Amino acid sequence: MNLDLHGHFWLPAHEAERVRGRLTWNAASGGELTLEGFLWHDGSPSKSADLLCGRGLDGTPLALVRSFLRRFQSSAPLTQHWRVNGAFLGTFDAEPSTHVLATEVDGLGAFTRTSGLAVQGSNGARDPVHITWSPADPPLSLPAGEGRLKIVDERQLDLDQDRFAVGHVQHLRLTMPQADGWSQVAGRLGIAAGLLELLADRPMAVRRQWRPSEEEQGCIDHFFRPVVGSAPDDPDKVWLTLAHVEGRLGDALRRWTELADAQRHLVSLIIEEVRLRRATNSVDRILRLTRILELLHRHRHPGATPEDDDEADKVNTALGAVPEELQGWLGDRLGVTIIRLRQRIRETLAELNGGLDAVVVEVDLFARTATKTRNWHTHYGDPKGVATGEYAAYLAVRLWLVVRAAILLELGWPPSEAVELVHCDPNAAWSALKPIIAS
Repeated sequence: MNLDLHGHFWLPAHEAERVRGRLTWNAASGGELTLEGFLWHDGSPSKSADLLCGRGLDGTPLALVRSFLRRFQSSAPLTQHWRVNGAFLGTFDAEPSTHVLATEVDGLGAFTRTSGLAVQGSNGARDPVHITWSPADPPLSLPAGEGRLKIVDERQLDLDQDRFAVGHVQHLRLTMPQADGWSQVAGRLGIAAGLLELLADRPMAVRRQWRPSEEEQGCIDHFFRPVVGSAPDDPDKVWLTLAHVEGRLGDALRRWTELADAQRHLVSLIIEEVRLRRATNSVDRILRLTRILELLHRHRHPGATPEDDDEADKVNTALGAVPEELQGWLGDRLGVTIIRLRQRIRETLAELNGGLDAVVVEVDLFARTATKTRNWHTHYGDPKGVATGEYAAYLAVRLWLVVRAAILLELGWPPSEAVELVHCDPNAAWSALKPIIAS
């Protein structure tokens, strides 16, 4: 969004001391405010301001946020040049009663599977080119706590001399009427985007983020997010689309948000697997995925291990340092009921009513191999039965299938539907043909 606006600007509660100025903005470099005079605070020129108020010559209210003085001229004519990091149009309040935050993420269209309009032509043609835009209803609109999450189609028209291009992009928009500041809104929107990344099973890098006003008059905010994670080879390849999950997505978002609040480390590991697995070796993936399975099983079946994560890690470290046949005895002495990884894997597969048994080929051997491989790379010991080389890669693929099925259970899908969705991944059929470990 580009902006060139003349008007008057002042510090909050000091409109009588307003100064004429010009606000310019472009997406590449952000905003700059040039004032024909000084803004004063306690008898000295101001050097920074969390909020500056303004009004365009057309009467448009403005709220400029996170601004600081870059340079000034103290001789006539007096001028100040301010760097502006955010601008709200149509309001003097940078913390409105209703917060609206929008973010454009790469790959959202592959998940929604909506057909985008992309028309090109020449302005110099003798016959006029007629373009009809028929926007559909928002592909997604569902409750998100006290607010609402939408996927919004944004029209784009680019003109370059005698050429033009018409298209659209989609962005996520979260509206929260009772938010505790912008950081809470950004956190909730990030959690929602993480769920879509999980369901699509591909990174969705944030390209831009901004704060539209509630009245849709617009807002510009200059802060960029880095591209995190390695993009898939096929940008249109996703695990699930919106059509697969739309009926249960509202409840899934509620459960996912609750899971993020209760088990932030677990959700972070899940998103890490989605974003980084293509750049992670098989062994590190196995360690991460077995940890996810442990934390998710513990969350779904509380009371079997210490509630405190640090305490649970200490117990697991102590148990891993002794032979397997002594672990039950040591657990009794420590006063905890120990559920080993092997049992957690079996119970997770049992919750799926055997729907993934063919994918893991042999439940007991799969659980035992995953446990021994995790233990070997954590505590060392006997290397017999540890998956290495290509078999470690097969194990990581199977673990990710099981983990996603378990997550779907936690998000409210019945076992049969969770299994059906997992089988939408071609790796499910492929895994059934591969051995677990070298014979």
